[in-house]
Amino acid sequence: MTSLLVVLRLTLAVVFAVSAFAKLADRGGFRASLASFGVPEGPRSFVALLVPILELSIVLGLLPSTSAWFAAVSAAGLLLLFTLAIVVNLVGGRRPDCHCFGQLSTGPVGWGSVARNGLLIGAAAAVVAVRGPVNAGPSMVAWVTRLSLGGQFGVAAVVMVLALMGVQARMFTHLLRQHGRLLLRLDAMETALARAGLPPGGAERPAPADPHLGLSVGAPAPAFQLERLDGGVSAMTDLLAPGRPLALAFVHPDCGPCAALLPELAQWEQALAGEVTLALITSGTVGANNRKLNGHGLRHVLVQKSREVSDAYQAHGTPSMVLVEPGGTISSPVTPGRDAIRSLMAKFTAARHQPGALPVWSGPAARNGSNRHHQDGGTVAQSRIGQPAPELRLTDLDGKQVSLASFRGHPALVLFWNPGCGFCQGMLNDLKTWETRRPDASPRLFVVSAGSVEANRVMRLRSTVLLDAGFESGRAFGASGTPSAVLVDKDGRIASEVAVGARGVLALAAEQSTAMQAGV
Repeated sequence: MTSLLVVLRLTLAVVFAVSAFAKLADRGGFRASLASFGVPEGPRSFVALLVPILELSIVLGLLPSTSAWFAAVSAAGLLLLFTLAIVVNLVGGRRPDCHCFGQLSTGPVGWGSVARNGLLIGAAAAVVAVRGPVNAGPSMVAWVTRLSLGGQFGVAAVVMVLALMGVQARMFTHLLRQHGRLLLRLDAMETALARAGLPPGGAERPAPADPHLGLSVGAPAPAFQLERLDGGVSAMTDLLAPGRPLALAFVHPDCGPCAALLPELAQWEQALAGEVTLALITSGTVGANNRKLNGHGLRHVLVQKSREVSDAYQAHGTPSMVLVEPGGTISSPVTPGRDAIRSLMAKFTAARHQPGALPVWSGPAARNGSNRHHQDGGTVAQSRIGQPAPELRLTDLDGKQVSLASFRGHPALVLFWNPGCGFCQGMLNDLKTWETRRPDASPRLFVVSAGSVEANRVMRLRSTVLLDAGFESGRAFGASGTPSAVLVDKDGRIASEVAVGARGVLALAAEQSTAMQAGV
């Protein structure tokens, strides 16, 4: 038992020491993390300094036998406080960045964070419960001093190796994530260069054709089995019925355009009962989805753990929709945006009176969702390219009025954003990298965002962030979801279609940066 107590105390001491020094080395990141957890601005700097000091005090208290029990109690209490804060945010559908170990841990919190803290609380509780304040194990300081010189060096080496292994494991995980994001950026850059007529390496090859969004029409639809919002589990095979297509609508509880579309989806489901099966694929916690999505009477609302089904269908934005034939094959590209989904809904409703007159899913309209005439008679909005950009006059994070027209003479990339959108958060690091490395000639970035001033400050973007809680500017530009972006030329005219989803937005930014740098 004595050896176990020593190991538990040593483990806690190493963990708290790494955590404290990492926080002190990245106080700015830790302050931003506290903001995302809801700590008010006034005491935030004090808390950012107090927490690592408390952690170091616990480390020092765990070493002597006289204070080990009290330090273990303090460790358990501090960990319990951290865990409660994480659970409250997860239940509320939020996943703020942890920064529990400074730059070594910059990802969003999850239930794995709760499990990790639970193990550490258990370790501290073991020290507390097994022996009490009098017999919390030998003093590690005295124990080390009684060892021979070689033994002392051995203990020091073991502690250092364990600490380095933990740090290196975190760094290796972080590097793997960065490597994956770098590969995606290189792929987007290669595509952008080819489209601009400048293939990498000077190879003479034509630009690739504009691909359909999502999986190819006719491809097998990826199978899934998800938890239902009303309880139980549903698989894709449960939703398919003979002669009845399946419409999968990808939504998110924090997506404003999704919330606006829900009543229409419910009406569509009722109007086309028996002719099409509608299923919503959402993300986040069951609690958050119950608060945001319940009450509309939709029959099939399925909750994915992360984005596994969205990624399988290559639906990279919300809201978006894809159709599946009764036989289980893809029958449409991914249709992104509220307006495009409305057009799809209208075409299905009209087709009720014309058997066999379902939409044609080839051509640019089906791919872009909102910028062309459909070939079968259904229409969406005409292309806006060449038209004057809508007037954009919004308030920045400092309360100043900013007008897009005041930046005439230089192209601008207008990005529509929502801090609560999981897809936006997923591309945030890539967006920051683009900000850091973009050429001087590249378009200026204007982020038109929902959410509070504080929620947007936490993102720490270098570009101008303008607040538009009602998404009015997005609708004026033809955008219908987040993240999405559109290019405005130096004369104040729209110069691109609306790019939808993280990949589309980053590809548009890379394409324009490359073209402008090359003078195209």
